[in-house]
Amino acid sequence: MQPKSPTFNTTFWVEGDGLDPDEFTRFVGIQPTEITRKGELSPHPASRAIGRKSPTTSWEINFERESSNMDTEVQQMLALLWEKRNEIREYVQHRPAVRSGLRSTPTIPEACLPPAYDLSAETIQKLAYLGCDFSMDDVYDYRPPLPLPSHLEGWSEDNPFLTTSIWVGGEGFDLEEWKACVKDIRPDPPENGKGSWLEVPQSQAEFPLLWQLTRSSRYYSTDEAVREILGPLWARREAINAYLTQRPRVTGNVRCRVEIVEDRTVYELLPATLQQLAFFGWAFRFEVRNYALEEEDEDN
Repeated sequence: MQPKSPTFNTTFWVEGDGLDPDEFTRFVGIQPTEITRKGELSPHPASRAIGRKSPTTSWEINFERESSNMDTEVQQMLALLWEKRNEIREYVQHRPAVRSGLRSTPTIPEACLPPAYDLSAETIQKLAYLGCDFSMDDVYDYRPPLPLPSHLEGWSEDNPFLTTSIWVGGEGFDLEEWKACVKDIRPDPPENGKGSWLEVPQSQAEFPLLWQLTRSSRYYSTDEAVREILGPLWARREAINAYLTQRPRVTGNVRCRVEIVEDRTVYELLPATLQQLAFFGWAFRFEVRNYALEEEDEDN
């Protein structure tokens, strides 16, 4: 029997005390899947039955499909919204108490290959244009945990182990020119006790000519880790943009590998980080490795 496919539940949401869901529906001309109003009973039957009230006012559109790639599902949602992108952007920008975001929730059945948690450069550009957050609402992985690797043996920190990398390379890439452009960035570890910079041997590179910067960290939020590694390059953004503009076949991507030993992380990219990725024209990937055993019920 063939394994079942992973599924992605994809949601675009707008929320905040300054939101009027009916006004937003009229403004953008899109019918929501669900709306909530702060202080009113929850629209979810189980929560409503016990008298639970909605903590915020929200508007959302949602669908769930089988898929092996997150980017495909995010692009499908963006296709539904894109005709009204200017209206959505304008509505949120003029209401400081209103936020928007796109959320992807993957579910992986027990006998199933994992999907790719990718965001293409095109998707990054569109999310940045909308000015919204992006998040994965955890990863519901029903497969057995992976064997604990040697570099995490004896790990005692609650925080997930994050390894964030920037890869730049491609046709026409000249390593020495790039180093001159970025001033051969090798920053010292920030004095926050959260990680260190790593060097990756050229033999492990995916392309013959490639520059890579990798940093390990122990943040609860992936956005913090990504923002930190982008920081030195963001300070050189004008020079880097000029370099990349002259070499259209040179590309880059940012990856955040999450290794879960005990606690989970918050999978998110906030608007400022998406703007930086869009400026460089780079793609993004989450890599999730779960080594955590589910805790047994104390009553058993």
